[in-house]
Amino acid sequence: MDTKIVCGLTGTELEYALAKAMGYEMLGSKKGPFVLHSTPDAAIYVFGGSKDSVSFPSFAGDFADVPLQKGQELGATMSIENGVAKCRLQGLCVDGKDYLQALMRALVIHLNTEKEKSMSE
Repeated sequence: MDTKIVCGLTGTELEYALAKAMGYEMLGSKKGPFVLHSTPDAAIYVFGGSKDSVSFPSFAGDFADVPLQKGQELGATMSIENGVAKCRLQGLCVDGKDYLQALMRALVIHLNTEKEKSMSE
């Protein structure tokens, strides 16, 4: 980044530039808010935003449609066998305490396997 530009940075934009230069794992934008993940204490820190810019949703309650849509796209099927939820996805059969847990486990295995395959090609 150009010295003249850096010398004009203040506030959240300066904080973002420093975090980026230091190689932190980040998500967000230079105008804020942005999030840092701190490895030593396994904490997440939010900068450049108000308390209203942070929420603590339930993945199953607020984002369940994401894995359900991906599962549908990939042809996943779910069933209950002997009281256990099962998800079948492209040759996998994964158990869970409910459909969503079984589907999420199957998606993690499937998607990671696909990534590994594409990286080895």
